Amino acid sequence: MVVAGQVKFWRDQRKLSANELSQRTAELGSEVPRSVIANLENGRRESISVDELLILGAALNVPPLLLLTPVGRVQNLRILPDVESTPWFSRGWIIGARLVDYAGSSVQKWRDGRRVVALYDVHRTLVQQYVQVQARIRRIADQTQLAARTALDHERFLQALVNELARSLHALRTHRQLIEREGFLIPELPPALTTLLNEVEVPDQEEQAPEDWGNALADQSAAEELLLILRQAQAGRPTDEA
Repeated sequence: MVVAGQVKFWRDQRKLSANELSQRTAELGSEVPRSVIANLENGRRESISVDELLILGAALNVPPLLLLTPVGRVQNLRILPDVESTPWFSRGWIIGARLVDYAGSSVQKWRDGRRVVALYDVHRTLVQQYVQVQARIRRIADQTQLAARTALDHERFLQALVNELARSLHALRTHRQLIEREGFLIPELPPALTTLLNEVEVPDQEEQAPEDWGNALADQSAAEELLLILRQAQAGRPTDEA
């Protein structure tokens, strides 16, 4: 069994005896007896529960997924009775990133089944985009980077960043509403970003042109860190972050 081989491999890598590994699982709150580990590795036990897989992964400090898919260690493994695949492709199938072709498989049903994964992936990307805009705002708030700009260039540059921030917030809020409409739990956000989404209303595209979003966002200066940095930079005052 693949899991047995992986448990043995990682136990050796961690220089743990079967008894020490068992003790570690007990410390984590769900003991896997030494005899179970020994029987698993020796092939006397042919199955493992999900709970055991997770606790062994934690005890070995290894992603549990690697106990199922020996990436980099074998060329192929059997993932279904009549289906073999590479460990990397198998990993993708388990996390919902790739479809494995098997009897009765349906691309449409698979896509429908992984819908929430796709929604959460897009949400993560939108949050990352927001963080990137946030980092840019922090950088330009450093007066040493603004010294070479004329007052007009300074104002236009800051306004462009405010507009970009507004578009980022609008996209994130819209996507979170989509997740909610489809009946899924909305992912958690950092407190500062939650404050922005809750307190700052970004106009809909039909109500206001994208280039005006930044003006509306700046006008509603709720006590939020990013907008404070912008206002301080526009006023020519150094920020605490500088």
